[in-house]
Amino acid sequence: MTLFIFTLYPEHYLNWTITMARRIVVYKLFIPGILLILSLFSCSPRRFFQRRTLQTAPEVATDEFNRRCELAQQLAKDDRMAWKTSDTIAAEKPMLLDTLDQTWFVYPLNDKRFAFYGRFSPDDDRYYPKYVFTTDNKGSILRLPPEVNDTTLSYARAVNTGRTFFRSIIDSLQLDINYNHYIRLQPDASYKMWFFPAGYDNYYAHGLDIYLTIDSTGTIVTTYRVFGKFPRYFELDKKEQIIELDNTYDSLPSLGNLFFMYMNRKHFKKIIIVNAASTSTMVYTPERKKWQWVHTAKNYIP
Repeated sequence: MTLFIFTLYPEHYLNWTITMARRIVVYKLFIPGILLILSLFSCSPRRFFQRRTLQTAPEVATDEFNRRCELAQQLAKDDRMAWKTSDTIAAEKPMLLDTLDQTWFVYPLNDKRFAFYGRFSPDDDRYYPKYVFTTDNKGSILRLPPEVNDTTLSYARAVNTGRTFFRSIIDSLQLDINYNHYIRLQPDASYKMWFFPAGYDNYYAHGLDIYLTIDSTGTIVTTYRVFGKFPRYFELDKKEQIIELDNTYDSLPSLGNLFFMYMNRKHFKKIIIVNAASTSTMVYTPERKKWQWVHTAKNYIP
């Protein structure tokens, strides 16, 4: 039959032979190439692009991240001093803290910290401290006479302004939640205040942080920002509990998230900060006896 076709239509047979040869070449060269490409994706497209993703997505703006970490650690030290000193007052006079207004604050000066508890009077622009504490080189708490200088008065005035403005925000949100506040004098003589939700009993709160900037006179709030969602409460000392903190509004962990991490990392199995494109956590390495940060892309597959 083949011979018959070739005899009657030799040019058709020749074309058919050339076509088949081309097809063989295509199958031998093209198909293996396709199979090779498909094999690269056989473990899933996400795993194929895993290396590139891990190099780009969790990239951290190092300077800004380090600045936030340093500030969060300093505010955590303020918090510990406020906790110790307020316990000292409560032990001496259990009901006294309730009679003082909220013009309390902690600030660092010359490698020491000072904690003030008292009352600010806007009418005569004076501060009346009831208790004053400081720390020595070993971190021990020392009681000081209740004296006021220009630095103390400036801080008290700014705290009073900040708390008044903060209360207007909380009232507008119809929240009935206690907050702790922290304050720092800035290089331009303005003040920054941070408000983080306070815990109670064996619970620690997280979420809905408020940041303020107050001018150098300590009387005007120039900027403010509200971060996060409605506060959540976590029971402390749940060693097997893994908790996630929402930070999807920022590419870097916020100051409030970092503060929560430094204050509570020993109380949970793991605290994971969920950022916009990555997650951040701290792990403890027994060999080095230190905590270190680990940042991972959200689509990372171990």
